Amino acid sequence: MKRFIPFLISLPFIFGYTTAVYAQASGAAKTERVHSDVDGVDFVASYEPGPLPKDYEAEAESSLPDTDPYVTQRGADKGLIYLKDKNDEAVKRYVIPRGQIRAVVHVRYDMVVLDKADLVFTDRGLILVHTTTTNAGIFTISDIYPLAYKNGKVVDSKHLIKDSSLSKMLALGVSLYRQAVPAAS
Repeated sequence: MKRFIPFLISLPFIFGYTTAVYAQASGAAKTERVHSDVDGVDFVASYEPGPLPKDYEAEAESSLPDTDPYVTQRGADKGLIYLKDKNDEAVKRYVIPRGQIRAVVHVRYDMVVLDKADLVFTDRGLILVHTTTTNAGIFTISDIYPLAYKNGKVVDSKHLIKDSSLSKMLALGVSLYRQAVPAAS
C-alpha cells in the first residue's frame, strides 16, 4: 500500500498536465483567471470558438410555475429575459443562431452565487448576456445588451456605466477575445 501513495499523490498533476496539453492541441476553450472587484473572489473567463455545436440560448428559469401568485405579482410570468435596448421588454426566450456566432466568452465570479456574463460575438456585433439569480434564488434572469463592436473595441456601452462589475466583466471578455483572435483587434 505504501508504494501506491506517491502514485496517488501524483495523479492530479499528471491528469492536469495531460488535460492542459490536450486542450491546447485540440483548440479547446482557453481559460483565464484574474482578480475581481470582490475581495477574495476571482473572475474566471473562458473562450469558446465558433461555430458552436448548437444555438446560444440565454438562461431564464423560475422554480415556481408561471401561474403562481408570487410569479404573476412580479411580472415574471411574461418572461425573465430583459431586452435592455427595448426599455427592458420581457421575453420568454432569446436565441442566437449558431451560424451567426463567431465566438463566446464566458466571464463569471468564482463563487457559488450565479453572476456571469456571456459575450456572444456575432457577424453583426457583440451581444452581452448578463445572468444572475434574484428573489433568494427563485428566479434566474438574463439581461440582453446588444453592443456595437468595431476594430476590437466596444463602441457604445453607456447603459453599462451604472454597473461597474458588469463593465469589468465586459472589459475582461473583450480582452480575452482579442487575445484569442488577434485579427479581431
